[in-house]
Amino acid sequence: TPWPLNNLRLVRNFFAHRSRSCAIELRALNLFIQGDVIEVETTIFPFDTGGVRRFEAWCTAMKVVSQAML
Repeated sequence: TPWPLNNLRLVRNFFAHRSRSCAIELRALNLFIQGDVIEVETTIFPFDTGGVRRFEAWCTAMKVVSQAML
């Protein structure tokens, strides 16, 4: 899958399962500073490049992919 959708999948897996392996995969995305607690607010809602919230960027990526599939 395109990388924004894979990032969303990893975030979803962590919050759904809260397992060590999911946390390791999510931390590999470098969305956090070493030692940060993984929370919804710090994972989904910060602003990314261009002033867009991370979640909004993922939604836009899903729309682009879905339109390309039509």
